[in-house]
Amino acid sequence: MLRTGGGVRNISAALVAAAFVPILVFLAVQAGSYAIHYAFFFPTSFSWSRARDDLWQFLALAPYIFIVATGHALALGLPVFLWLRRRGKANGWTSALAGFVIGCLPMSVFGFPSRSQINYSYSANMWGRLRELVVEGAPTLWGWVSYAESLATFGACGAAAGLAFWLAWHHADQPSSSD
Repeated sequence: MLRTGGGVRNISAALVAAAFVPILVFLAVQAGSYAIHYAFFFPTSFSWSRARDDLWQFLALAPYIFIVATGHALALGLPVFLWLRRRGKANGWTSALAGFVIGCLPMSVFGFPSRSQINYSYSANMWGRLRELVVEGAPTLWGWVSYAESLATFGACGAAAGLAFWLAWHHADQPSSSD
């Protein structure tokens, strides 16, 4: 099972990796979205001061992303990884797939467009235009696209975290050349 010392070192390294990687993935997704937004939809409205302010706003979220990612890694990722490892199925692919599912899980439940509020409508800026996401309590096609984008973003963070967890675990499990 887990060796004394080595197991704790493996778990610690893997949890730290799984908690930091989603910050980088989320930053990359946001930067890509930002670049596409200003390069294709609003090239004349770009300003470096706005970009700097947006970056600082994102960096203010980083501790919260770290806390949520750590909670996911401890409560969901570690038990799933240990279960896969016990069955001899833990590898980069299964860890990334499990991470994707774990990353999507909260958003799929709490972000699901429901029809519970009949007199509720919601619009947002998507792809350079104001889009109706919910009309009279019913999600529109753009609402479903927004939901899918959110799932993909959180799933990508989870997949990267799962892969980082496995890589850190695997690397820490390898005997060093000085042994």
